[in-house]
Amino acid sequence: MSGLGGSDIAAVLGLSKWTSPIDVWNQKRGLVEPLVETNPMRRGRLLESAIAEWYAEETGLDVLDGEEMPIVGPKPFMLASPDRYVSVDGDRFGLEIKTARSADGWGESLSAGVPVYYATQAAWYMACTGIDRWDFAVLFLVNDEFRRYTLIRDKKTEKKLVKKCSDWWDKHILLGEPPPIDGSSAADKYLQGKFSNLSDEYRSADIDEEALIFDLDDIQTEIKSLKEKEALIKNQIKERIGDSAGLSGFFGRVSWKFSKGRSSLDSKALKEKHPEMVKAFTKTSEPARILRMSIQHKRGN
Repeated sequence: MSGLGGSDIAAVLGLSKWTSPIDVWNQKRGLVEPLVETNPMRRGRLLESAIAEWYAEETGLDVLDGEEMPIVGPKPFMLASPDRYVSVDGDRFGLEIKTARSADGWGESLSAGVPVYYATQAAWYMACTGIDRWDFAVLFLVNDEFRRYTLIRDKKTEKKLVKKCSDWWDKHILLGEPPPIDGSSAADKYLQGKFSNLSDEYRSADIDEEALIFDLDDIQTEIKSLKEKEALIKNQIKERIGDSAGLSGFFGRVSWKFSKGRSSLDSKALKEKHPEMVKAFTKTSEPARILRMSIQHKRGN
Protein backbone atom coordinates (compact mmCIF):
# COMPACT_ATOMS: atom_id res chain seq x y z
CA MET A 1 0.00 0.00 0.00
CA SER A 2 2.95 2.32 -0.72
CA GLY A 3 0.97 5.28 -2.03
CA LEU A 4 -1.17 6.87 -4.72
CA GLY A 5 0.38 7.40 -8.14
CA GLY A 6 -0.81 9.70 -10.89
CA SER A 7 -2.86 7.01 -12.62
CA ASP A 8 -4.76 6.31 -9.37
CA ILE A 9 -6.06 9.85 -8.89
CA ALA A 10 -8.85 9.90 -11.48
CA ALA A 11 -10.15 6.58 -10.11
CA VAL A 12 -10.07 7.83 -6.51
CA LEU A 13 -12.06 10.91 -7.58
CA GLY A 14 -14.53 8.82 -9.59
CA LEU A 15 -13.39 10.37 -12.89
CA SER A 16 -11.72 7.40 -14.59
CA LYS A 17 -13.25 5.58 -17.56
CA TRP A 18 -11.42 2.37 -16.69
CA THR A 19 -11.06 1.96 -12.93
CA SER A 20 -13.11 2.72 -9.82
CA PRO A 21 -12.22 3.66 -6.23
CA ILE A 22 -12.80 0.04 -5.23
CA ASP A 23 -10.23 -1.08 -7.83
CA VAL A 24 -7.64 1.19 -6.21
CA TRP A 25 -8.68 0.05 -2.72
CA ASN A 26 -8.31 -3.62 -3.69
CA GLN A 27 -4.90 -3.03 -5.28
CA LYS A 28 -3.42 -0.95 -2.46
CA ARG A 29 -4.55 -3.39 0.22
CA GLY A 30 -3.26 -6.40 -1.71
CA LEU A 31 -6.69 -7.97 -2.14
CA VAL A 32 -6.25 -8.67 -5.86
CA GLU A 33 -3.46 -9.94 -8.06
CA PRO A 34 -1.18 -7.29 -9.61
CA LEU A 35 -2.48 -5.83 -12.86
CA VAL A 36 -1.63 -7.81 -15.98
CA GLU A 37 -0.40 -5.71 -18.91
CA THR A 38 -3.13 -5.34 -21.51
CA ASN A 39 -2.57 -4.74 -25.23
CA PRO A 40 -3.35 -0.99 -24.92
CA MET A 41 -0.88 -0.77 -22.01
CA ARG A 42 1.75 -2.62 -24.03
CA ARG A 43 1.11 -0.40 -27.04
CA GLY A 44 1.67 2.71 -24.91
CA ARG A 45 4.86 1.30 -23.38
CA LEU A 46 6.37 0.28 -26.72
CA LEU A 47 5.52 3.55 -28.47
CA GLU A 48 6.56 5.82 -25.60
CA SER A 49 10.14 6.44 -26.79
CA ALA A 50 9.06 7.08 -30.38
CA ILE A 51 6.42 9.63 -29.33
CA ALA A 52 8.93 11.34 -27.02
CA GLU A 53 11.31 11.64 -29.98
CA TRP A 54 8.46 13.03 -32.12
CA TYR A 55 7.83 15.70 -29.46
CA ALA A 56 11.55 16.55 -29.35
CA GLU A 57 11.76 16.90 -33.14
CA GLU A 58 8.64 19.05 -33.35
CA THR A 59 9.59 21.40 -30.51
CA GLY A 60 13.38 21.41 -30.82
CA LEU A 61 13.59 20.89 -27.04
CA ASP A 62 15.68 18.37 -25.11
CA VAL A 63 13.63 15.50 -23.70
CA LEU A 64 15.05 13.74 -20.65
CA ASP A 65 14.15 10.37 -19.14
CA GLY A 66 12.05 10.26 -15.97
CA GLU A 67 13.40 8.78 -12.74
CA GLU A 68 13.48 5.01 -12.37
CA MET A 69 11.99 5.18 -8.87
CA PRO A 70 8.77 7.07 -8.06
CA ILE A 71 9.16 10.57 -6.61
CA VAL A 72 7.72 11.00 -3.12
CA GLY A 73 5.77 14.24 -2.74
CA PRO A 74 5.12 16.44 0.30
CA LYS A 75 3.19 13.60 1.95
CA PRO A 76 4.56 10.03 2.10
CA PHE A 77 1.65 8.52 0.15
CA MET A 78 2.04 11.01 -2.74
CA LEU A 79 3.93 9.29 -5.55
CA ALA A 80 4.84 10.47 -9.04
CA SER A 81 6.36 8.57 -11.96
CA PRO A 82 6.73 11.09 -14.81
CA ASP A 83 7.30 9.65 -18.29
CA ARG A 84 9.81 12.33 -19.30
CA TYR A 85 11.11 15.82 -18.52
CA VAL A 86 11.74 18.65 -20.96
CA SER A 87 14.81 20.83 -20.48
CA VAL A 88 14.53 24.56 -21.26
CA ASP A 89 17.26 27.10 -20.39
CA GLY A 90 18.49 25.16 -17.38
CA ASP A 91 14.96 24.58 -16.08
CA ARG A 92 12.60 21.70 -16.76
CA PHE A 93 8.94 20.75 -16.93
CA GLY A 94 7.12 17.43 -17.11
CA LEU A 95 6.00 15.47 -20.14
CA GLU A 96 3.41 12.70 -20.29
CA ILE A 97 3.18 10.51 -23.35
CA LYS A 98 -0.11 8.99 -24.46
CA THR A 99 -1.65 7.03 -27.30
CA ALA A 100 -5.34 7.04 -28.16
CA ARG A 101 -7.38 5.54 -30.94
CA SER A 102 -9.10 8.83 -31.77
CA ALA A 103 -9.17 12.45 -30.64
CA ASP A 104 -12.64 12.18 -29.11
CA GLY A 105 -12.61 14.07 -25.82
CA TRP A 106 -9.38 15.93 -26.61
CA GLY A 107 -9.06 19.60 -27.50
CA GLU A 108 -7.15 21.23 -30.31
CA SER A 109 -3.38 20.84 -30.42
CA LEU A 110 -1.36 23.39 -28.39
CA SER A 111 -4.32 23.91 -26.04
CA ALA A 112 -5.00 22.70 -22.49
CA GLY A 113 -7.70 20.35 -23.79
CA VAL A 114 -6.67 17.18 -21.97
CA PRO A 115 -9.41 14.79 -20.74
CA VAL A 116 -10.05 15.18 -17.02
CA TYR A 117 -8.74 11.71 -16.14
CA TYR A 118 -5.34 12.71 -17.55
CA ALA A 119 -5.46 16.30 -16.28
CA THR A 120 -5.74 14.96 -12.71
CA GLN A 121 -2.62 12.89 -13.32
CA ALA A 122 -0.66 15.98 -14.38
CA ALA A 123 -2.01 17.99 -11.45
CA TRP A 124 -0.89 15.24 -9.07
CA TYR A 125 2.59 15.16 -10.59
CA MET A 126 2.90 18.94 -10.27
CA ALA A 127 1.84 18.69 -6.62
CA CYS A 128 4.44 15.96 -6.00
CA THR A 129 7.34 17.60 -7.84
CA GLY A 130 6.64 21.33 -7.43
CA ILE A 131 6.95 21.77 -11.20
CA ASP A 132 4.58 24.39 -12.65
CA ARG A 133 4.07 23.04 -16.19
CA TRP A 134 3.19 19.67 -17.62
CA ASP A 135 2.99 18.87 -21.33
CA PHE A 136 1.28 15.96 -23.07
CA ALA A 137 2.51 14.38 -26.28
CA VAL A 138 -0.29 12.33 -27.83
CA LEU A 139 -0.42 10.11 -30.91
CA PHE A 140 -3.91 9.38 -32.25
CA LEU A 141 -3.68 6.05 -33.99
CA VAL A 142 -6.65 6.11 -36.37
CA ASN A 143 -5.20 8.92 -38.51
CA ASP A 144 -1.58 9.05 -37.24
CA GLU A 145 -2.14 12.54 -35.84
CA PHE A 146 0.28 13.98 -33.30
CA ARG A 147 -0.81 16.71 -30.88
CA ARG A 148 0.78 18.62 -27.99
CA TYR A 149 -0.96 20.01 -24.92
CA THR A 150 0.22 22.18 -22.04
CA LEU A 151 -1.22 22.36 -18.52
CA ILE A 152 -0.15 25.07 -16.06
CA ARG A 153 -0.17 24.48 -12.31
CA ASP A 154 -3.25 25.71 -10.45
CA LYS A 155 -2.35 25.69 -6.76
CA LYS A 156 -5.88 26.43 -5.57
CA THR A 157 -7.32 23.41 -7.37
CA GLU A 158 -4.25 21.38 -6.43
CA LYS A 159 -4.84 22.03 -2.73
CA LYS A 160 -8.38 20.67 -2.98
CA LEU A 161 -7.15 17.67 -4.96
CA VAL A 162 -4.47 16.78 -2.41
CA LYS A 163 -6.90 17.24 0.49
CA LYS A 164 -9.50 14.96 -1.04
CA CYS A 165 -6.97 12.26 -1.91
CA SER A 166 -5.33 12.55 1.51
CA ASP A 167 -8.69 12.06 3.24
CA TRP A 168 -9.42 9.11 0.95
CA TRP A 169 -6.05 7.52 1.72
CA ASP A 170 -6.45 7.90 5.48
CA LYS A 171 -10.02 6.61 5.57
CA HIS A 172 -9.93 3.80 3.04
CA ILE A 173 -6.33 2.59 3.03
CA LEU A 174 -4.89 3.31 6.47
CA LEU A 175 -8.14 2.64 8.35
CA GLY A 176 -9.29 0.00 5.86
CA GLU A 177 -12.86 1.18 5.34
CA PRO A 178 -14.12 0.10 1.89
CA PRO A 179 -15.11 2.92 -0.49
CA PRO A 180 -18.85 3.36 -1.13
CA ILE A 181 -20.34 0.77 -3.45
CA ASP A 182 -20.55 1.91 -7.08
CA GLY A 183 -21.59 0.30 -10.34
CA SER A 184 -18.17 -1.08 -11.26
CA SER A 185 -17.23 -4.72 -11.82
CA ALA A 186 -14.77 -4.32 -8.94
CA ALA A 187 -17.67 -3.51 -6.60
CA ASP A 188 -19.56 -6.59 -7.80
CA LYS A 189 -16.50 -8.78 -7.24
CA TYR A 190 -15.99 -7.32 -3.75
CA LEU A 191 -19.62 -8.03 -2.82
CA GLN A 192 -19.39 -11.58 -4.21
CA GLY A 193 -16.45 -12.27 -1.91
CA LYS A 194 -17.85 -10.49 1.14
CA PHE A 195 -21.27 -12.19 1.07
CA SER A 196 -20.43 -15.70 -0.09
CA ASN A 197 -22.21 -17.61 2.72
CA LEU A 198 -25.70 -17.85 1.24
CA SER A 199 -28.62 -18.90 3.42
CA ASP A 200 -31.94 -20.29 2.13
CA GLU A 201 -34.08 -17.72 3.91
CA TYR A 202 -35.66 -14.57 2.50
CA ARG A 203 -36.12 -11.64 4.86
CA SER A 204 -38.59 -8.77 4.66
CA ALA A 205 -37.27 -5.69 2.85
CA ASP A 206 -37.25 -2.40 4.71
CA ILE A 207 -38.51 0.87 3.21
CA ASP A 208 -35.11 1.88 1.78
CA GLU A 209 -34.57 -1.55 0.24
CA GLU A 210 -38.04 -1.50 -1.34
CA ALA A 211 -37.22 1.91 -2.84
CA LEU A 212 -33.99 0.55 -4.36
CA ILE A 213 -35.81 -2.45 -5.83
CA PHE A 214 -38.51 -0.27 -7.36
CA ASP A 215 -35.79 2.05 -8.73
CA LEU A 216 -34.09 -0.90 -10.42
CA ASP A 217 -37.40 -2.16 -11.82
CA ASP A 218 -38.19 1.31 -13.20
CA ILE A 219 -34.77 1.53 -14.85
CA GLN A 220 -34.98 -1.96 -16.34
CA THR A 221 -38.44 -1.19 -17.71
CA GLU A 222 -37.15 2.04 -19.24
CA ILE A 223 -34.12 0.26 -20.75
CA LYS A 224 -36.41 -2.37 -22.30
CA SER A 225 -38.61 0.34 -23.78
CA LEU A 226 -35.59 2.23 -25.14
CA LYS A 227 -34.16 -0.95 -26.70
CA GLU A 228 -37.46 -1.63 -28.43
CA LYS A 229 -37.54 1.96 -29.68
CA GLU A 230 -33.91 1.67 -30.81
CA ALA A 231 -34.68 -1.50 -32.79
CA LEU A 232 -37.70 0.19 -34.44
CA ILE A 233 -35.73 3.28 -35.50
CA LYS A 234 -32.85 1.14 -36.80
CA ASN A 235 -35.24 -0.83 -39.01
CA GLN A 236 -36.90 2.36 -40.22
CA ILE A 237 -33.49 3.70 -41.25
CA LYS A 238 -32.64 0.41 -42.98
CA GLU A 239 -35.89 0.62 -44.91
CA ARG A 240 -35.01 4.16 -46.06
CA ILE A 241 -31.49 3.10 -47.08
CA GLY A 242 -32.87 0.25 -49.17
CA ASP A 243 -30.35 -0.88 -51.81
CA SER A 244 -28.00 2.05 -51.22
CA ALA A 245 -24.78 1.67 -49.23
CA GLY A 246 -26.06 4.20 -46.73
CA LEU A 247 -27.05 7.81 -46.16
CA SER A 248 -24.93 10.94 -45.84
CA GLY A 249 -25.72 14.45 -44.74
CA PHE A 250 -24.95 17.18 -42.25
CA PHE A 251 -24.90 14.52 -39.49
CA GLY A 252 -22.13 12.52 -41.19
CA ARG A 253 -22.67 9.06 -42.66
CA VAL A 254 -24.78 6.01 -41.83
CA SER A 255 -24.03 2.76 -43.65
CA TRP A 256 -25.84 -0.56 -43.96
CA LYS A 257 -23.41 -3.00 -45.53
CA PHE A 258 -22.61 -6.70 -45.43
CA SER A 259 -20.20 -7.85 -42.76
CA LYS A 260 -17.95 -10.87 -43.02
CA GLY A 261 -19.63 -14.15 -42.10
CA ARG A 262 -19.07 -15.02 -38.46
CA SER A 263 -17.52 -18.38 -37.67
CA SER A 264 -18.81 -20.19 -34.62
CA LEU A 265 -18.10 -23.52 -32.99
CA ASP A 266 -20.82 -26.16 -33.31
CA SER A 267 -20.55 -27.22 -29.69
CA LYS A 268 -23.47 -29.66 -29.92
CA ALA A 269 -21.86 -31.64 -32.76
CA LEU A 270 -18.48 -31.53 -31.01
CA LYS A 271 -19.99 -32.97 -27.82
CA GLU A 272 -21.63 -35.78 -29.77
CA LYS A 273 -18.49 -36.78 -31.73
CA HIS A 274 -15.72 -35.96 -29.24
CA PRO A 275 -17.16 -35.82 -25.72
CA GLU A 276 -13.79 -36.61 -24.15
CA MET A 277 -12.18 -33.65 -25.91
CA VAL A 278 -14.95 -31.32 -24.74
CA LYS A 279 -14.50 -32.55 -21.17
CA ALA A 280 -10.72 -32.08 -21.30
CA PHE A 281 -10.99 -28.49 -22.50
CA THR A 282 -14.02 -27.37 -20.49
CA LYS A 283 -13.27 -24.71 -17.91
CA THR A 284 -15.66 -24.10 -15.03
CA SER A 285 -15.74 -20.64 -13.50
CA GLU A 286 -16.15 -19.90 -9.83
CA PRO A 287 -19.80 -19.85 -8.72
CA ALA A 288 -21.25 -16.37 -8.45
CA ARG A 289 -24.45 -15.01 -6.94
CA ILE A 290 -26.85 -13.61 -9.57
CA LEU A 291 -29.40 -10.91 -8.81
CA ARG A 292 -32.84 -11.75 -10.25
CA MET A 293 -36.14 -10.00 -9.61
CA SER A 294 -39.73 -11.19 -9.79
CA ILE A 295 -41.83 -8.04 -9.46
CA GLN A 296 -45.49 -8.72 -8.68
CA HIS A 297 -46.54 -5.15 -7.90
CA LYS A 298 -45.24 -2.00 -9.52
CA ARG A 299 -44.37 1.12 -7.57
CA GLY A 300 -47.51 2.88 -6.38
CA ASN A 301 -49.80 -0.10 -7.09
